[in-house]
Amino acid sequence: MGIYAHPNGKWLYVSDGTFTASLIQQYQIDAVTGDLTFITSVQDGENPRSLAGDPCGQFLFGGWGQQAGFINGYQVSPTDGSLTSYASFQGALSSGPNVFPFHMTVDSTGTFLYTDLGQFMIPSVPGSLIPINPITLNSATNKNVPWTADLIGPFVFAADMTPGFLDSFQINPTAGTITAAPGSPYAITSGLRAIAVTGYPAQFAVPAVTFSPVTFAFSGTLIGQSASFPITLTNSGFATLTVGTISIAGANPADFSQTNNCTATLSAGANCTFNITFTPLAVGERAASLNIADNSAGSPHLVVISGEGLNPTPAVTLVPGSFTFPSAMVSGTGAAQPFALRNSGSGTLHISSIALAGPNPGDFAEITNCGATLAVGVNCGITVTFKPQAVGTRTANVTIVDDAADSPQTIALTGTGTSPFTLAPVSNTVVLVPGQSSQLGMQFTSMPNFNGTVVFACSGAPSGSTCAISPSSIPVSGQTSATLNLIINSTTSSTLIQPNINNPRGKYLLSLLPSQAAAFVLLLPAIVFARRAKLFTALNFGRVRFAHLTMFLALSAWLVTSACGGMATIANNPVTPLSGPARGAYTLTIVATSGTASVSLNVTLNVQ
Repeated sequence: MGIYAHPNGKWLYVSDGTFTASLIQQYQIDAVTGDLTFITSVQDGENPRSLAGDPCGQFLFGGWGQQAGFINGYQVSPTDGSLTSYASFQGALSSGPNVFPFHMTVDSTGTFLYTDLGQFMIPSVPGSLIPINPITLNSATNKNVPWTADLIGPFVFAADMTPGFLDSFQINPTAGTITAAPGSPYAITSGLRAIAVTGYPAQFAVPAVTFSPVTFAFSGTLIGQSASFPITLTNSGFATLTVGTISIAGANPADFSQTNNCTATLSAGANCTFNITFTPLAVGERAASLNIADNSAGSPHLVVISGEGLNPTPAVTLVPGSFTFPSAMVSGTGAAQPFALRNSGSGTLHISSIALAGPNPGDFAEITNCGATLAVGVNCGITVTFKPQAVGTRTANVTIVDDAADSPQTIALTGTGTSPFTLAPVSNTVVLVPGQSSQLGMQFTSMPNFNGTVVFACSGAPSGSTCAISPSSIPVSGQTSATLNLIINSTTSSTLIQPNINNPRGKYLLSLLPSQAAAFVLLLPAIVFARRAKLFTALNFGRVRFAHLTMFLALSAWLVTSACGGMATIANNPVTPLSGPARGAYTLTIVATSGTASVSLNVTLNVQ
């Protein structure tokens, strides 16, 4: 159970509860009648023991505990007196069981807390109490004794209930340790359960400083950039606050700066604002404090400020990240596609190069308005045009080299090249008779947007023949249809006759040369007539028969000699054409070309 009246005379706090839970209740004090009006309550620990506050009314401490002693700390709002809990102290500094914070008191400066559990320093920034020493009393057996502080002087008093002593101590204003007075302890007739302090002024009219917030940590801030936050100083006392020197100190004071609207003096209840700016000069945690020298207790007062410095880093976002172009004619120009390059990072982007790469970079054209640098959050543009150089799927990449972490970045490009013209034959087969010519009709068609001269060529004709396209070239402007002819020419074919040397009669059959065969045919009648003696005689052709016979014998000798030589040659060498294409099937390739655009087709040539 504890009770505490706020120094401003407006609020009263009472702790009440059970062994399992307790509340700290806040009441409004009527300044005229003293009537109490309940305002609100906060949850405290189990089994409440005591309450204590500092002379300036900034903090309230609640002692509680059933198996061990604990102290909770609260920050008191200077506006409405509401309580905000913060981390405090648990456990006892002194040894021994059943040590509870039955009694607590705060010195006149609001810096030190003295309790049955021990002596503590109250941090200027809300946080855990800082233990100083165990309690120092004559009695070593019972530490649950009354404590009180002189609200004017640097003294604190305690009473040992057993065997009965009164202790007086002087407080070290820096360390908070206590030193017994020369005559302490003072023997009393019985154990004390209460204590009073003289010298308390009739009117406690002093200024007090309250910060909101009492500490502040900036979020990560890029080097070269700044972040700001306001901190409010309120004169929560009852006298005019005189504001003196304002400075920033600590480990990294150069990383912080402040501006304020504070005047030289602040009346009771008045406030002013400090605008704290964080501009990190290095990467990592940066810390400092806002220090205000004034005429209130605990001066200089400070607010701990901190922040994290971050390295600015660029990042690249590409929209879209890939693109498939509509089909376009070879040697023509397809659609253009814009791409946005955005610096989505936190630092300036430095661009080294933007270029086309990949399997078919020549099928695309790229232009850009991106410069060597790109500021944070800014876009630049890249425009790519599809210019296919061949039929089929064409791929490439726009490659961006820069100082972002994932450099180089790429944009995948895909497009399909289509032929600007077509060739369609009347038939896929053409027949050629040696010594003659053949033709095959073909239909040429160009696309509407095509312009240029198309050249035609044929290849693959067999030996002894030629092939060509007529006309060999045509100028084209827009959609055009034209009829073409495939023309195949050949020379006459003549072949040696080879006897069957495996047939006995064939040994004597000769392959005749044209001149030899002609002579044989001319002499054949003479031979017939020579064998017909009677006919010769009857007709009185005796002399003729003799002449024919003589010529026949001479010619036969010549033919046999030539034939025998011919037979030797035929027996050792295969028969080959002397001229003209050999019989068989051949593939002719017809190609139409204009610039890089090309179309080809195959036609089968059958030689009979």
